[in-house]
Amino acid sequence: MLLAGAAAGAAVAINVGYVVQHSGLASAPRIELRRPLAAVAALLRCPRWVAGAVLGYAGLALEYIALTALPLSAVQATIGAGLVIVAVLSRVRGGVALARGDVLGAALAIAALAVIAVATPAAGAAHHAPSPLGLAAAAAVVAGGGALAALRLRTAAGLALAAGLLYGMTSIAMAALAPLLAGASPPLAVAGIALATGVPATAAGFVCFQRALQRGRPLPVVTAMMAGMDVVAIAGGLLVLGDPLASGAGARTAQLAGLALAALSAVVVLHAGRREAPAAEKAPGLERGEDTVLRSRVRRIGARPGVPAADDLQVRDGGPSATRAPVEA
Repeated sequence: MLLAGAAAGAAVAINVGYVVQHSGLASAPRIELRRPLAAVAALLRCPRWVAGAVLGYAGLALEYIALTALPLSAVQATIGAGLVIVAVLSRVRGGVALARGDVLGAALAIAALAVIAVATPAAGAAHHAPSPLGLAAAAAVVAGGGALAALRLRTAAGLALAAGLLYGMTSIAMAALAPLLAGASPPLAVAGIALATGVPATAAGFVCFQRALQRGRPLPVVTAMMAGMDVVAIAGGLLVLGDPLASGAGARTAQLAGLALAALSAVVVLHAGRREAPAAEKAPGLERGEDTVLRSRVRRIGARPGVPAADDLQVRDGGPSATRAPVEA
């Protein structure tokens, strides 16, 4: 019961933290994937983002506690169900209706995780120590999938999916190291590979997710990230960590169908955002119609004596009283 409460507390803290971080990112400088240290330094200067991060990492600590005795698939299903919190807070904060595709994707993800949570065998069978080779192979596959998603899916949801795949490897590494908290020692090779793969995966996932959260809306971004993380973590729990399949053909089919449904939720969110501008091209703060306001203030500079004819854009008052004269020093 105590460990189940830790998993539920992790779900609340992590998902509330996502929404608070999104709020803080609205005023943070543009996050550049190629400048991760500068991005972290800028984020640490934003008090609201820091508050959200503290919530998220408190939830991560609770998740680690739950993993000492619960299967990774069960813990991950509980945390993913916290999408309900993201949906509610997004609606309350934004004051606007949620997009239909975003809601459908989140609903599919929550339904998938509910099925998995019900079908997954109860506690008493925590994961086993993985083989070093299996852990390394999983890390290689996940790293390749994350890189492919980040390069080919240029929307905010695509970057979030890449982050989720990498965070899934973080969950696998945490589960491999969880015996340490229970007083047992995993094999040295397993601990070394878990650290060597989990740390860079977490760092890369962090930068991708923060960039996606800065560019997109909380619900689709968190849904895509959660879907990627759930698929990798739950599949990794079954294939790498030895988490048990459900007993009985019907329950086992439901468990695997829930995993497929989680993947489908990511597809739905990505499809809903297919017309979204590429995340790399969107400037910070251009959400909820702010880009329309800005465009109304953009004029092209015509040729003037001493001023080259121009393709450059100049922002100035676009009201009725605006003149077309260039701004002089």
